Amino acid sequence: ALGIWQDYNRPFTYVPYWYSRDYNFESEYTTSSSRYSGRRVPANFSYVRGLTSPQGIFSDVRALLVNAYTRPKQLLQSGFLPDGMISHHCDDCQDSAMDAYGFEWLEDPLKAAKVLRGTPFALPPAFFKTPAQYLVYTYPKIVFKGHLDWGFAGRDYFQDTLFEFWIRWYRASADLLLDTFRAEISHFG
Repeated sequence: ALGIWQDYNRPFTYVPYWYSRDYNFESEYTTSSSRYSGRRVPANFSYVRGLTSPQGIFSDVRALLVNAYTRPKQLLQSGFLPDGMISHHCDDCQDSAMDAYGFEWLEDPLKAAKVLRGTPFALPPAFFKTPAQYLVYTYPKIVFKGHLDWGFAGRDYFQDTLFEFWIRWYRASADLLLDTFRAEISHFG
């Protein structure tokens, strides 16, 4: 969809630190009044691995998608955690965002992968391992009689639709993964 409204020969963004591994963050974004002052940006940091220079919208989006399920490198970082949880807000402690933010992070790349399937920009089979693991191992353990446990929901804990989670959200994503990408996930066992 991004390629339709944006010239597909242009990059996804012109923000330099998305591409450049030698961008000087410290001169641009560190101030003495910042609560992050004194923290260093790691050498060879880039927001998205594999996104080293603008290649055009489809290559850039593919690089974003291939790295969509990257695991955090340390505590108090949001993302797909090794224990099967998805975290978003982690200022003073790790949270659980299995519905709000987290489920969209899990589901939206699958929808995009469906669009790219059968093109030169199709995603590799390894991409599908994380959503398969979360849909098979994690979510069934935090859903009871179709209801997502509100303690794991994240920012949607007040939402009236948590009782429909299994039917409305989970099954649609699981069906997308199984129906569209069965060959890609068949070797995960």
